Amino acid sequence: MGLQDILQKILDDASNFSKNALESAKKEIEKIFLDIEEKISEKKNDQEKNFNKKSSGMRKKVENLVTKEFKNKIANEKRKLIIESIELAKKNIFNISKEEKVSIFTSFLKKISENSGKIVPAIGSEQFVQEALRAVNKNFEVLPAKFKNELGFVFVSKKLEISFLFSEILEKEIVPKLDFKISEILFSENVN
Repeated sequence: MGLQDILQKILDDASNFSKNALESAKKEIEKIFLDIEEKISEKKNDQEKNFNKKSSGMRKKVENLVTKEFKNKIANEKRKLIIESIELAKKNIFNISKEEKVSIFTSFLKKISENSGKIVPAIGSEQFVQEALRAVNKNFEVLPAKFKNELGFVFVSKKLEISFLFSEILEKEIVPKLDFKISEILFSENVN
C-alpha cells in the first residue's frame, strides 16, 4: 500500500468522521435555533401587545442577529471538525500494518539516488528499514535508532540529508492537502 493509498484511506476516514460530526452538530444547532425561534416568537407576541409598529423592525433585527449567530456557530463547528479530522489522520498513520510500513519505507528508499549513505531510523522502525533495504538491494549503513515517538528514518550522506519521518511528511505534505480537502467538503455545503 503506497503513500497515496494511505492518504486516500485517511481522507476517507476523515471525510466520514467529518460528515457524521457535522450532521450531529447541525442537529444540535437546529435544536438551538428552534429554541431561539420560540423565544423570538414569545418576544414578538409581547412586543405586538405594546408596540405594534416597532415589533416588525425589532423582529428583523433579532432574526438577523440569530441568523448571524447561527452561521458563526456552524463555521466554528466546521473548524473544530477540521482540527479533529487532522488529529485523527495523524493517529491513524501509526496504526498501519507492518507490510504497509515496509512498502512505504521501500518507496522512500527508491527515491534516494545516492549510492552511499547512512540511515538513522526512528526507534521501533529498525526492522522495517532493514526489510526495505533488502527489498531495494541497497547497502546503506544503519545507525542506532534515534527518534522517539516517531516512525520512519533520516537518510544522511556527504551531499544531503533527507527526512523520511512520518510526522514531518504529514506536516509538510499530507496535512495541507488533507486540510484543504476537508475544508472543501465541509464548507461546500450551504449553511441555510
